[in-house]
Amino acid sequence: MGLMDWLKGRKKEPGTEAATPGEAQREVPPSPGPAVIVSFDRGDGVGTLELEGGPQLRFGRSACRAGLEPVPSMRVLVTEIEPHPRGGWRARALQPAPGSEVAADSLLEAQDSALGHAPPPLEQVVATAMELGALTLLLAQAPEPGRAGIRKLLSPELLEPLGARLEFSPSPMLNLGGSQSVRLLVGQGPLPVTGLDRRFVSPDLPPGAGFLTLLGGVGMGLKLRHIAPNHPDALGPEGTLRVFGKLAQQLIQAGTAHAVVVHRAGQVLFDAREWLRRLGAPEDLRCRSLGAWLDLGESQGMLSSYGMDVADLPDVSAPSSGPGLPEGEAYSRAQEAVLLACHTMLHGNRLLADGEELVVPLGVAVGAFPLEVDNPGLSEAFAARYRVQPGGRGLQLVPVAPVPRLADVWARTASVSGGPMPFPAYRQLLLSQMEAKGLRKVASVSRDNLPAPQPPHEVLVLRSQNGRFVTMTCGIGRVLQPRGSVEQDSAHLEFLLNLPTHHPMIAESLSLIGRMLHARSPEEPPWAPEHRVRFGEPTGPLGMKAVALAWAGHVELGAGPPVGLLVPMLMTDEELVSVSSGMVPQWIEQHANSAEVLGRWLQKVPSA
Repeated sequence: MGLMDWLKGRKKEPGTEAATPGEAQREVPPSPGPAVIVSFDRGDGVGTLELEGGPQLRFGRSACRAGLEPVPSMRVLVTEIEPHPRGGWRARALQPAPGSEVAADSLLEAQDSALGHAPPPLEQVVATAMELGALTLLLAQAPEPGRAGIRKLLSPELLEPLGARLEFSPSPMLNLGGSQSVRLLVGQGPLPVTGLDRRFVSPDLPPGAGFLTLLGGVGMGLKLRHIAPNHPDALGPEGTLRVFGKLAQQLIQAGTAHAVVVHRAGQVLFDAREWLRRLGAPEDLRCRSLGAWLDLGESQGMLSSYGMDVADLPDVSAPSSGPGLPEGEAYSRAQEAVLLACHTMLHGNRLLADGEELVVPLGVAVGAFPLEVDNPGLSEAFAARYRVQPGGRGLQLVPVAPVPRLADVWARTASVSGGPMPFPAYRQLLLSQMEAKGLRKVASVSRDNLPAPQPPHEVLVLRSQNGRFVTMTCGIGRVLQPRGSVEQDSAHLEFLLNLPTHHPMIAESLSLIGRMLHARSPEEPPWAPEHRVRFGEPTGPLGMKAVALAWAGHVELGAGPPVGLLVPMLMTDEELVSVSSGMVPQWIEQHANSAEVLGRWLQKVPSA
């Protein structure tokens, strides 16, 4: 054969030519349908399958869908067929055949056993969970062994609404869509409580019989964020932490899990109810929970966050003492600063820049939602300011100027000439005084965006040590009542009720009374203790017609004027007629401890 013959190619005998892709496309392809895998090379990632009643087709690992892990003798469903570049046809897409999960699991586990892929011992699983875990769920019952047990725990019905699916390679993985996958650990025995931070649980919390761990929050994530402009958002719509939260929420609500360990926050153990409270509403995209993933710790005069690496972000530290501040207030200012720095990074999916100034409103409540949701009347007046710099556990906040005491801010703003104290700061100051009386906040309702001059405020529900509930306004007294005076106990007023239960209808009624206090004409006489307030028509969800204002004492705020507390007592139509204005003080004294009069607040409340 000459050189030209070689370049032209060897002469082929008739009938031996391979079909070109174009020729294959002109042939009728096999029909997709059920098939059985004949062979699969795990190293090369290619294999052969045989269609039911049809020819054999080649396929590659990239053609496997829905978490399919191919193994010989496995039943599959071929859904797409395409020409093979070398001629003939190949499977473009295949997935597990319906109802084949049990048989497939048996084949895969037999293969794992033959290859020496035995499940790791419990001690190794525990050690890996503690070192590399993001979140561990303690399970009431140990999962059944093998793939079948994991599939039962994480069923398609549970995962599909989350946009996730279970895969094995051979370790279990949670595929979150695209290239995002999270490795899972399954413990067939209890997670030892040794080494866990148990501050938030009762001593008798059961360890459970098994556990499920989702790995994450360690590795190169933070370094990659520094160099990648569009780092994945862990709390975005399909972000890992949002999916983790939804998955944990479903397992807890189903009764499968009863406690949670947040590893990156310092191995912190929570009972399920408390952790769900911290998680908030993961279905609401505005909700980016801090409390479910973070903890705070104080050491050597610095307050620091623990756990931000779960979102590939740095932890933050701030000084927990300040010049002229009481110890408790200095800690609160540091807590607000650290949490707001973490909040800013989590909500913006960004790093705080070196030298950036962080403005921290005084008394700001930092939660899962945007700041304005939890802070009606948010203001930067008297705000603390910090400069961001590297240091501490990642970033350090350096105070730019001294922060005033809350009591001093109240004294400066409570006068007629001064502007009102920022609501978050007033709320913190008033609530600290109520907590000093043995009351503990259990709920609140915000009222914002009100027409002037009605002040933004909240209604707090406080539980007393005797089991009763104090429902009270918070923020009405922040603003001076028109024509009110300290001497007549009518300058700064809040309204409260002490009842055996609480209800939103009661909270709304108190809010209405407070709003009406400031909505009146400035020329009208001020409300004061032992006065009666008539409403032109039944008002609010309880149809109030009139209330007598009983005196409940002062709340001293450390400086400046005290805040007066008034108890509104509902009056009937008959009492409006029979009790004159001059007799109201006597009527209040006579009925101050009347269960019947106090119970009028509960008559229209459902199930009260």
